[in-house]
Amino acid sequence: MLIITDAAALTRTLTLPIADTIKRILLLRGDLIELATFIVPEAGDTFDAIERAVGLPLTDSFEWVIDHGGAYEAPYILSDDGSGVILIVPDDDGISPRLMTVLRDHAQQPEHSDPIDQQVVTPVPF
Repeated sequence: MLIITDAAALTRTLTLPIADTIKRILLLRGDLIELATFIVPEAGDTFDAIERAVGLPLTDSFEWVIDHGGAYEAPYILSDDGSGVILIVPDDDGISPRLMTVLRDHAQQPEHSDPIDQQVVTPVPF
């Protein structure tokens, strides 16, 4: 599981061999790194381990779920100042089937104007 808590960790993560869809979401939401922790589950991470990392029940505490085609994004707001966790889950084999069911059951398609489709995957300093 990748847990990204600051700009330096985000910059390092963008250099890793991860799916372009994950990189695009991280770039799109990168300006939130001061408010949010990004969590990216990996193959073999259990539902319970991911839930502990998020700090809230995964089944119904998210604000919304977006299916970006190849990855899901689910933000969790933890306080009134807007801080929280953004769960970014690759739609890959090996990801918790229970988590994938929850995400698929609640997912919305992004609007056509979603800038994720226009992001260039280039690591940038934050």
